[in-house]
Amino acid sequence: MAIGSIILISIGDYGLLKMLKIQRDRDQILGQVDDIKQEIGRIETKIEKIQTDSAYIEKEARERLGMSKPGEKIYRTVP
Repeated sequence: MAIGSIILISIGDYGLLKMLKIQRDRDQILGQVDDIKQEIGRIETKIEKIQTDSAYIEKEARERLGMSKPGEKIYRTVP
């Protein structure tokens, strides 16, 4: 009877192994939540720059879109 109780406690629906798995899953999810919060912070910073910083907008337009001011010449180097 004691061995049966130990087995039931260890592997039953509410057993130790199940609890350990739930804790591991919880820790993994909390880690993902932290990662997402950091990404949200980076995105919010970028949004703030886009809304308030004309130099940032110009830099992004030049680097990402290859834009230039009227009369400027763009020289690209090939590695």
